[in-house]
Amino acid sequence: MPILARVNFLRGRAPVIRPDVDRRRLDLVDVATGAPLPIFNGSVGSTTYVALSGLTGLRMAPRTFTEREYPGMDGARIEQIRRAPRDVVIPLFVEAKDQRILTHLDQLDELGQAMSYDFNDYATDEGTLDLVATGQDGSTRRLRCYYVDGLEGAEGFSASNATYWSMFDVKLRAVDPLWRGEPWTTPSIGLPTDDPFLSDDPADEWPRRLSPAIALGADMPLSIPGRVPSPASVELIGPASTTRVASPGGLDVTIGPIADGDVFLLETGRRKRALLNGVDAWEKVGTSPKWRPLPPGETTITVQMSGATAASHARVFGESLHESAW
Repeated sequence: MPILARVNFLRGRAPVIRPDVDRRRLDLVDVATGAPLPIFNGSVGSTTYVALSGLTGLRMAPRTFTEREYPGMDGARIEQIRRAPRDVVIPLFVEAKDQRILTHLDQLDELGQAMSYDFNDYATDEGTLDLVATGQDGSTRRLRCYYVDGLEGAEGFSASNATYWSMFDVKLRAVDPLWRGEPWTTPSIGLPTDDPFLSDDPADEWPRRLSPAIALGADMPLSIPGRVPSPASVELIGPASTTRVASPGGLDVTIGPIADGDVFLLETGRRKRALLNGVDAWEKVGTSPKWRPLPPGETTITVQMSGATAASHARVFGESLHESAW
């Protein structure tokens, strides 16, 4: 349901639809199942799960600093500033939707299961659930989290409307403090056909011609969305004898031979991996690679793949990164 907005329904009148009404919302998605959890998913006016005032941790992540002092110099020098893990606190009100105690107990059990860490590799996934923020324009951003505490809560019974309720301050923690938004990618680079030299296919007309068999995407324009530099990933499908990927934003990587049909993936973000058909293959990465995250805005990427055929493909892709939920 929308949050941070109050909707008043007057008896005997239809609600007034304002063009500037707050349409933002928060949802939780279970990493293990991929299913959205029944939190903040009700229609406007729903009182099953309600986010109360006091949400914290949705804007800028905290910072940590590394400083060094030197003899004879006042103060210190800054060596490093980085984003620290962030905590998110969600004041949550839960009310039995049909005023029955068994329904309310089921709701609380469902909420508790949503915070479980028993059914996924939380170390690899860096959490157990995604906090999904939908913006005013309908775009979404995700923050990977895990439950810390708060579901101890307080329970009660409302005599005025004969219903059961609970209140919690649910605390989540994100070791990766950045929100992940829309993806970005280059086109898939490849050759339209195999080299026709010495081909016996009548479709390959005379005169036969020599071809360097190079798939080249030179200075392809690319827009990196978001407000934070975005690490790039490189995906190659062989054959290719050598591939070079470069960008003036700080990316320059050469990748060795990839056999026909093999798939190579290089991830340069938090989880630095070089995989050939899912198996570690750092030996494919050339010496002195550069892979600084690409800054937001307009840039170019060059992909040069030699020894290519019509089966060869290459692309560079990533995700936009943001400091805040909206």
